[in-house]
Amino acid sequence: MKKIDLVREALMVLGEVPSWHIADYIEEKFDVSIPPAVIPILAASVRELDMLERFREQAKSMVQAALPAGKRKEFLQPA
Repeated sequence: MKKIDLVREALMVLGEVPSWHIADYIEEKFDVSIPPAVIPILAASVRELDMLERFREQAKSMVQAALPAGKRKEFLQPA
């Protein structure tokens, strides 16, 4: 599992807690050591990726709403 995924899970379970607490949780649960100084960087990346996904979903909804009804189905299907 990638370190960013471990931090994502820790944030979902623990919420916003000090970096050392997240590092301890990951060490205990997954036996992976991440220095507490790196946790804020990974947590920021998690938040940025989540924000990007929300924007992507919003854009998709906006495009679907702007398309004629017959074209919406085509837009949803992968290329």
